[in-house]
Amino acid sequence: MKKLKGVIISVLISIFIINIVEVRPKAEDEGYYIKNMQVDVEVNDKRQFFITETIDVYFNEDRHGIKRDITTSSGTEDCSISDISVIGAPFESTKESGNVSLKIGDEDETIDGDKRYIIKYTLNYYDDEEVDGDYIYLNLLPNWDTRVENFRANITYPKEGKLENITLTDGEYGSKENKLSKYTVKDNEITIESTKEIKENNGITINARLEEGTFKNVKERKYPFNINKEIVNIKITKEKEYLVEREFEIKVTSQNYDFGSNEIKLWDDNKYDKVSEISCDNSQFKVSEKYSSIYVPKEVGVYKVKVSYKVRPRLADDIYLSLKSNNYEGKIDNLIVNVESEVPIENALVNFLDRGIGSNKDRYTLDRENKKITFNNTNTIYPREKVFISLDCDNSLFKREMDKSEIKTIVLSLIVAIISGILFLVFKEKRRYEPELEFYPPDGMNSAELAYAYKNSCTPKDITSLIYLWASEGHLEINFDENNEFKLIKISELDSEHKKYEKTLFKGLFKKGNEVTEAKLRNGELENKISSAINSVQSAFKGKRKKLTDAKSRKISVLLLFLSFVPMVSFYISVKYTSNLTPGDVMGLSLISAGIISVVYTILYALNVNNLNRIVTNKAKLGFFIALFIYLLSASIIVLIFKIGSHFITNIVVVISIFSIITMAGLLPKRSEYGRMILEKILGFRKFLETAEKERLEALLEENPNYFYNILPYAQVLNITDKWANRFEGIEVDKSPYYTGYTDLNSYTMMRIISTNMNSVSDTVGSHNTSSFDGGFSGGGFSGGGTGGGSGSSW
Repeated sequence: MKKLKGVIISVLISIFIINIVEVRPKAEDEGYYIKNMQVDVEVNDKRQFFITETIDVYFNEDRHGIKRDITTSSGTEDCSISDISVIGAPFESTKESGNVSLKIGDEDETIDGDKRYIIKYTLNYYDDEEVDGDYIYLNLLPNWDTRVENFRANITYPKEGKLENITLTDGEYGSKENKLSKYTVKDNEITIESTKEIKENNGITINARLEEGTFKNVKERKYPFNINKEIVNIKITKEKEYLVEREFEIKVTSQNYDFGSNEIKLWDDNKYDKVSEISCDNSQFKVSEKYSSIYVPKEVGVYKVKVSYKVRPRLADDIYLSLKSNNYEGKIDNLIVNVESEVPIENALVNFLDRGIGSNKDRYTLDRENKKITFNNTNTIYPREKVFISLDCDNSLFKREMDKSEIKTIVLSLIVAIISGILFLVFKEKRRYEPELEFYPPDGMNSAELAYAYKNSCTPKDITSLIYLWASEGHLEINFDENNEFKLIKISELDSEHKKYEKTLFKGLFKKGNEVTEAKLRNGELENKISSAINSVQSAFKGKRKKLTDAKSRKISVLLLFLSFVPMVSFYISVKYTSNLTPGDVMGLSLISAGIISVVYTILYALNVNNLNRIVTNKAKLGFFIALFIYLLSASIIVLIFKIGSHFITNIVVVISIFSIITMAGLLPKRSEYGRMILEKILGFRKFLETAEKERLEALLEENPNYFYNILPYAQVLNITDKWANRFEGIEVDKSPYYTGYTDLNSYTMMRIISTNMNSVSDTVGSHNTSSFDGGFSGGGFSGGGTGGGSGSSW
């Protein structure tokens, strides 16, 4: 049960790790901090930002220098960076994933104390394409991984420009609050100052709107193509499938695709919606079934194209109609969308995700009837803007026939379950145990070995039962005082009839003298020797003749485990066809599920192997229900998180089939012929200890006056100590010279005291050999939304 407890804890930890992911910001680097940071920004009418950062750093520890990542690409817009220079140290510059990374310092030198760095660079922007004004949207303070004691920024814009609005945000990425800084305006200069010390991973961002025309000489972005007009017709069927037709009129203005690809995504972002049956009436457009895209020709000209396709979402999903993705570099002048549904539309919501620079403007009109909606844009839709419509419909009105791939999965699952059932019936244990009464334990088997042979496991308490065996043989004395505290007194060394590990353990008890008290045993000095003894007991049953479990049944058990993977893999393959999962998704989910199945199998296998005596304990029942709970919880989590779009019947058949197979696999291993023979003797011996008649016990005591004491260790490992002692009520037992104390040792009461105090000795000696587990879980614009800024650290 000890091993089982560890397995259960591991599974629960894994489940929490899969489903409770807490994202923490990087902890503060205490090896340095920023004493002062000054940022000067000069903006000209070409929308070029000339930036100078003056950074005063104090190094508490030896470091080579600092690192600065400058953002040049965001969800808002892109810019280029030029004229980078650093005063105060050498630097290296690299570009990666929309950032420019500066590594400042000398790897052959370290710095301790104060150091100033001056970083200069220019950010070059295109026209912001906002009609209500010209914008300065800039991250001023990067997210340093240490504190900043003082921050100040000065922004100078063209004198003829008129400042209309300022939004200042600060804090962690995504914050819309303003608690760390303030701003003032004088003439054409904006000054931002920190109001308190700024902690690690906090930034400051400004979004300033100037009068339209301030950046009169800004370079206009030239797009490779422009969608003059797009008409989208969508029909939603009772099967909850979207039949989509899209007509484009596209003007290709340049063969230069520096700003992105020529891809137009037909359906955006939801990989669980399956897009199929794509057809295109213009051969000049390339079609990708894999990426659900068409590709605009690169030759300059005007093109017309009609594309149709079918979208099959998961039945449990909300209705999400993708009209325009944010991943292609083409403007849309006129977008008309007509949606007709076979199920009444209760509500419609347009999600128009603009770039976040400008103020909210009327961007569209939406008309809704019972089963129809019409959408029109009112001004140009730019790249990086995204449009989709969410519809509310009664989901219960949508009905689907079961997919052919699911039918195959059901049939395959049932076939595999039947095959597994046949194998289970063929190889399971069929014979009943018919033990005969045994007055003594099996020959040559001490109490620890009997424990292992009985339950296929050995615990520290089983090992410490040997102390009573040695006492009954006259090798040591157990003395109890009036407080029921005990001490062990050595009388003689173990003879040659004892096993090597017994002698090692015995010597460990008395390595510091011939007496050892209870207090001394509590320090765990015997921990390693007890662990070694457990391994030795297990090794005693490793040979071919003494193996307790049948090798063939174990192999068939493993085979059934692998057979349980068949319905699981088939299920995920069918889900791939119904929910548009990628091969990577299928592989990932299969590996996760295989891991869960293997853990549940391990629990069931451990329960079976540890209960090969066929006595079903409450712990075994609890273990089974824990395994069932883990399995059902994990399956539910996977279905809910990924919204698996399979039919309810498919889910039920697969879940039941897999659990049935792994249950049969876990319960299949049976005892070997030797294991059966030994167990029948032990069961007969146990039955006698529980039911022995007074006359028989008196006869055995006459043959061997120490019979009670000789058998006591075996009763302990069989967990029937009290029952064994109760059988001697009214029977005179000779005093044992090896159990001494303050009371009458000839009395029945003293025998009860001895049997009760056995647990005290075992708990004390074996207390340091139980494992424990400690764990737990800790539980207009925004900060970081612009370009520039980025992050900072030391090295």
